[in-house]
Amino acid sequence: MAAEPGRFEKRVMKSPDLWVVCFYAGWDDASGKFMAEFHKASVELKGVAKLVKVKALASLEKRFKVKKYPAIRILNAGLENKKSKKAITYEVVGDGEDMAKVAKIVNELVESNKKKSDL
Repeated sequence: MAAEPGRFEKRVMKSPDLWVVCFYAGWDDASGKFMAEFHKASVELKGVAKLVKVKALASLEKRFKVKKYPAIRILNAGLENKKSKKAITYEVVGDGEDMAKVAKIVNELVESNKKKSDL
């Protein structure tokens, strides 16, 4: 899913789900290459986390401290975890394994969330 500012707030920030957010710039070659990896991960993470891509938007970049593209922010499940200061930052290195590493983080969060809810 691609998001505009209004939709992002409604669909992502007000959602209790776990989200992987990819900030990208259409003019940036690294973003273009990374998008293929991001799309593959959406299949792997289906039912585990929701993925959204956000095209360079100053308001959201500032909020999530995006300094370069592409940028990944993981927003943990639960509305209390959606505050931008609680977003998990993953720095994309472009080694072709970035989304595998993100998937590992997401799966660890899911397990941690399950353990917390079992208490």
